Order: sequence, then C-alpha cells, then structure tokens
Amino acid sequence: MNLELGLWLVLWICWIEERSRAGRRQSVLAPFCSAGDGAAGTVTALLVSFCSAVGSGGCTLESVLCLIATSRCHLRVNISVQILNIDVVLGNSVASTISANINSIPMLNGSNFKDWKENVLIVLGCMDLDLAIRIEKPASLTDASSPDDRRNFEKWERSNRISLMIIKRGIPEAFRGAVSEEVTNAKEFLAEIEKRFAKNDKAETSTLLQSLISMKYKSKGNIREYIMQMSHTASKLKALKLDLSDDLLVHLVLISLPAHFSQFKVSYNCQKEKWTLNELISYCVQEEERLKLDRTEIANLASTSKDKGKKRKNRI
Repeated sequence: MNLELGLWLVLWICWIEERSRAGRRQSVLAPFCSAGDGAAGTVTALLVSFCSAVGSGGCTLESVLCLIATSRCHLRVNISVQILNIDVVLGNSVASTISANINSIPMLNGSNFKDWKENVLIVLGCMDLDLAIRIEKPASLTDASSPDDRRNFEKWERSNRISLMIIKRGIPEAFRGAVSEEVTNAKEFLAEIEKRFAKNDKAETSTLLQSLISMKYKSKGNIREYIMQMSHTASKLKALKLDLSDDLLVHLVLISLPAHFSQFKVSYNCQKEKWTLNELISYCVQEEERLKLDRTEIANLASTSKDKGKKRKNRI
C-alpha cells in the first residue's frame, strides 16, 4: 500500500515538473533519497530513477511503466531473498535443537538402562516422534485404503523409522548386535533391549523394602523431603507388585522419627482418625517448626541465666 502511494506521488511530481519545463530541473524528492538494502532500498532507487528521468526531461509514460515493472521485480527478488535468509536461520535453529535433544540421551551401559529408557521416551515425545511407541502398527495399505488411512500409515512409518535410528544411536554396537536385524519395529526393538537388562524383581524388592524399613530421620534437612523420599521408595515397591497401604506408610514414617517427636507420636496414637500421607507431611512440618522454636527459646533462657550468674559472681 505504501509503495503504490509513493509511486502515485512520484507520478504527480513528474507531471508537475514536466509541465513547468523551466526553473529547477531537480525533483524535490532527490535530496531525501539514499541507497539501502531490501524493499526500502528498492523504493528509494525507484524514486532516484524517477528524479533522474525528470531531470533529463525524458519522463515519458513508457519510461514510468518500465520503472514500475522493474521496481516490482526487484522488490519481489529482495523479499524472496529475505524470506530465504529467514528460512536458513530457522532451519539452523531447528537442527541445533534436534541435535541437542538427541545428544541428551546417555549411552546405554550395564547399569543405566532405566535412566536411558526414560531419556529416550522423553526425547521422542518432545520431538513428536513417539507415535510408533504408543500405538501398534496400522494395517497395511490396500487399494481400498482411504486418504486418512494412508496419512496415518505414513505418519506411523516416519515415527517408527526415526525412533529406531534415535534408539540405536544410544546403544553400543555390542548391545545392538544382540537384537536380531529382523526386528524393524521401534517398540519391539526397545522391548528386546529391555529383556537384556531385566533385573531380578525379588532381589530388588528385598533391597527396597530393607531400605524403607531402615530409614531414620536425623533432623537434618527438610522433613517434607524425607517423607517424600520414603513415599518414592514405596512407589517403587508398588511397581514391583508389592503395594504398601497409606496407613502402613504413615506408621513407618512415625516409627522412623527421632525421640523428640515422641509427644507428636503419642498425639497421633490417641486420635481415632487416621491421617493421610499429605496430612502427615503437613503436621510433621508444623511439629518440626514448633520444636525448632522451643529449642531457640530454651537456648535464649540458658544464655540469659548464664549472664545473670556471671553478674552475681562479679558483685560478690
């Protein structure tokens, strides 16, 4: 819209100056024109061309139309180049992001399978490539397949192909060779790798249960984090099909608290209502704050009594 307005303005000036054919032969726009890049430079160059044509007295309708056509061509070229530059920058940015995501996946070894798998699934999900992991392979295409069927099949095929490449990239060649080359399904390939790193559920259950029972709060740090850690251990046991009820977990937490929580434990045992884990966390935080405040007051009283004793000795 601004370009068209500028062209009409120049045409009007050309008509005025050509009518006069006397006096100043330079357009009034010439002092304000300067070379530039892109669309602005093209418009400026067009104005300078008009001014030159008027100054030489050769401003005809044919020359004006020729300049307009040339300017539009230059403008299209400049805009296309700028769009191409933007596409290159965006392409480089996307490539860097993809590379960073893939590089965030650790190399699989004998002890990090769980973390490795979680990272693989997170990266595939963030890149919107986990379709082949989430759903089964669609039915093969036939002549009767609808456009939606073809579109869904192509999306799954792309997801499966790229997912398989990303999964294999994070696996050492020695582990990769343990899976048959006939396995071309990303989900099945991941399952085969998982079989090679499966742990003994009984041994892991015993270890986690022993860890949960032996946990003791040492009044260092944050009691909320401590209880959440116990809850996390219980959730691991649940994943191994050993489900601990909330009531049992509440009792385990109370048992693990140190002696200065004795009054708090007695208070719970005297109540008819049972606390949920969230309620226990809230009450434990309040109790810990109260105990800290009591210890501070006791320390202040002890310090005050000590000062008074020194003053009495000095008087004697």
